[in-house]
Amino acid sequence: METALIAHLRGSTGSGQGKDVLLHLRIAAQALRDRGLSDPLPERLWRIIRGISYDGRREDGSAACLTVRKRDAETVQVTLQREWEALKETATIRREAAERLLEHLLACLPSGSRGTDLLAETTLGKLLQAIEADMVLKSRVRNPDKLLDRALLWLHEQEVIRLNKGLTVFRPAMAIRLAQLERRGFSSADFAPLALHYKGQVLQVHVMMAFAECGLEAMREALRLAMDYFTLKEQEFLARWLPDRDREIGRETTLESWRVIVESLKNPVQQRIVADSREQKNVLVLAGPGSGKTRVLVHRIAYLIRARRESARGILALTYNRHAAIDIRRRLTELIGDDARGVTVLTCHALAMRLAGASFTGLAERPDDEMFREVLRRAVDLLHGEGLPPEDADERRERLLAGFLWILVDEYQDIGPEQYALISALAGRTLGGDVGKLTLFAVGDDDQNVYAFTGASVDFIRRFKADYGPSPVYLTANYRSTGHIIAAANAMIEPAREQMKAEHPIRVNWARTGNPPGGAWEKLDPVSCGRVQILPTGGDPVAQAQSVMTELQRIAALDPDWDWSRCAVIAREWKYLVPVRAFCEMNEIPVQMGNEEIPGFWRLREPRAFVDWLRGLEPRLVDDAVLRGWIETCPSDPWHDLLRQAIEEHALERGGGEIPIDHFIEWLAEMGPGHTPPPARPPAVDRTSGQGAEV
Repeated sequence: METALIAHLRGSTGSGQGKDVLLHLRIAAQALRDRGLSDPLPERLWRIIRGISYDGRREDGSAACLTVRKRDAETVQVTLQREWEALKETATIRREAAERLLEHLLACLPSGSRGTDLLAETTLGKLLQAIEADMVLKSRVRNPDKLLDRALLWLHEQEVIRLNKGLTVFRPAMAIRLAQLERRGFSSADFAPLALHYKGQVLQVHVMMAFAECGLEAMREALRLAMDYFTLKEQEFLARWLPDRDREIGRETTLESWRVIVESLKNPVQQRIVADSREQKNVLVLAGPGSGKTRVLVHRIAYLIRARRESARGILALTYNRHAAIDIRRRLTELIGDDARGVTVLTCHALAMRLAGASFTGLAERPDDEMFREVLRRAVDLLHGEGLPPEDADERRERLLAGFLWILVDEYQDIGPEQYALISALAGRTLGGDVGKLTLFAVGDDDQNVYAFTGASVDFIRRFKADYGPSPVYLTANYRSTGHIIAAANAMIEPAREQMKAEHPIRVNWARTGNPPGGAWEKLDPVSCGRVQILPTGGDPVAQAQSVMTELQRIAALDPDWDWSRCAVIAREWKYLVPVRAFCEMNEIPVQMGNEEIPGFWRLREPRAFVDWLRGLEPRLVDDAVLRGWIETCPSDPWHDLLRQAIEEHALERGGGEIPIDHFIEWLAEMGPGHTPPPARPPAVDRTSGQGAEV
């Protein structure tokens, strides 16, 4: 695999010492898989390329064969320090030496030994003899001792062997002697000194904040504060300089940050959910429509970073589609600025592609739903360590998780079997004990299921308590709809069996409780006064269509800002909608049927022309300005508008700068299933399949 990766790199850079190349680990993994190599996972390729970067280093400080630096989770900047032939020769010699060492170690095992984690004991002298016994290999190196060190460490780095005590040959050793005490488990008292230390550090942050605030007004006061800090007792100092701020100084963030992240929510339930300080507790937020569930998820991430001081790189947010992922990233950036950069926000499909090392760059014209499902299944198998011994499976899982500690899932009710399996594998649902498990925070509404046609099921959200433990938290204050609409919705859903929010009906948020229940339409419409109406119609589809559209025309005449694109007519069967469309066309009302066949994104002329233009560019780099320059020359239509949106989303997600063209095409290919354009005309006739399932 190393030889194939070197060839892939060489094909990307050509020749030339000092030349830089951006290596996309997932694209490289797919390229090697297409050549027939097994298991070319991105994390494995990273270990290989990092191993090559240690080759050729000399004690005189001369450069290695190449240098590497990770730009992000998927991209590595590689700088060639020597010619390719020299690099390839160095790697070949190191592998041959490693082979001699491995043969020697196997010979040290008792006869008939089989299995993993077998102990082989030897000496450096014997290992050196194993290398020097190969006369051809010996003739190709000037310093066999240095080759021994590099080959032995390389075997350890690639996890072929574990050096254990042998690592002390390469690292300074330290002897630690422990007093012989009775062995016991840790109790909370054992951690009290550490907790006191961190409490002191938090207090110091608030003291420094007070010092800065005083310094802005009067430096003399700031100096007095500093003197008092070192001379007064703690309680006396706090009473003088931070009075009545006991709760504030216990928080690991500033008062301003706390107000923006927590207190700005206003709703006490939202505040309690966001500022939940319990350790390793999974949470399901059962939220009603218009209750701000995505906002709560975003503020929860901000709380973890700013108030809990969790590493942003340990946080993974999963969404159903790319638009939701971009929306979360945009909101998070507005809330906490650059601190949001380390958070991973992806769709389940995009995460699975990263884990499995799958790339659709070469298949951009024809990725389909089954391809994405297959990648999801492959990622789940990798996380479970299918086909590996338990210890190796645990190590692979740890490497794949790459330090993630928190998973936050938006719209949990929309996940299907494959997404459920992925989230379960990530969280470690089936693992025994708490070791290796991630903390799961999910928001969803069991009364919604608009993606049933893709396999999504509310059964998964109903199983959350059985799967992960806690009872749900309810978020039912609606910030969007009028009182009449909420009352009608509650009446409609009340008969539903197995409803999880049966004892927690949707309600108008507290700030709007004094508003008219019909909203603005209570005054605008003297007939309905903003109520949900049941129109008397005949059983004939034509009569029903006339009744519905006549009522909509009546309402439209009452509103000077009426917009037909905000209207939808939903029916149980398509035959009832055909006369609605005919009525609209006859009366020049813009209309689009929800079942109109939308061709695949990559089969359309506009996206194909975009990709063809990208592939024809030289040099093979592109930035946001170049992308915007191309799209500005295109007319405004649904598909070009979708490409405009994609370019802006890419700029937000990637943060600017030049990237290889193949990397951008890969990003486009990740759009995944269900990515549809805005309608060519504002829709007046639709069904809920515009979002998911037929009603």
